[in-house]
Amino acid sequence: MITLAALATLLTLAVGVSVFFVNRKRPSNQAFAIFSILLSTWTTSILLINIAALNILEHGMVTVKRWLVVNGFIASFGIWALWILQSSITKRGIGMLKTLSNSRLILVFSIFVSLIALTDSFAIVVDRFNIYRGFGYVFHNSLIGIAFLIFFITTLRNVSRHVGIERLELQYIALTCSFSLVLLAALNGLGNLTGLRTLNRASILVVVAGYLFMAWALAHHRIFNARQVLSSVAHRGL
Repeated sequence: MITLAALATLLTLAVGVSVFFVNRKRPSNQAFAIFSILLSTWTTSILLINIAALNILEHGMVTVKRWLVVNGFIASFGIWALWILQSSITKRGIGMLKTLSNSRLILVFSIFVSLIALTDSFAIVVDRFNIYRGFGYVFHNSLIGIAFLIFFITTLRNVSRHVGIERLELQYIALTCSFSLVLLAALNGLGNLTGLRTLNRASILVVVAGYLFMAWALAHHRIFNARQVLSSVAHRGL
């Protein structure tokens, strides 16, 4: 897991920088770079959680809890970064500074959610080898889940209002969010119910896979519409 988290951190940084330099003036590329920085800090916190777990005999669960809280704190800003990405696609002409200014309400929401991760009920050290995820943890993740669901719905609505590249990019974001939400909910739900933390840890694979898919959609010069491709194949077949 340590190797996976380390590779994920390096990969997100490398891909984020690469997408940014494909077209530095393009707002969606700039927004994706912001998302990449946030994601790399999230994967770094996972790396540090696992390193702390290796030293559990020396330090107990206190250090693990500290990085678990940091992980929750960082995750709170994921919806803000995605909103900036969506806005940079739907409102290309306003520039990144204006987009950031327009994101104030989402940022306030993210700050509020991040403060929940700092409460005592987020993660409770039960004994030297166990941490109990309390009400704060459940409330925190529930708010994030609801926010991502709303984001997914608004993205779908924006798809119908746009054409061309903007429409295609929004389709890919919606597709990525839908699959990621379902898989993350399933993995974390099963992990919490069964106590198999391996399922929870597999979340990083889902997040990174979705991230790479979005990176490809933004950077690829010939983004295609799957429906159009299937229609074309069917037409030629006839």
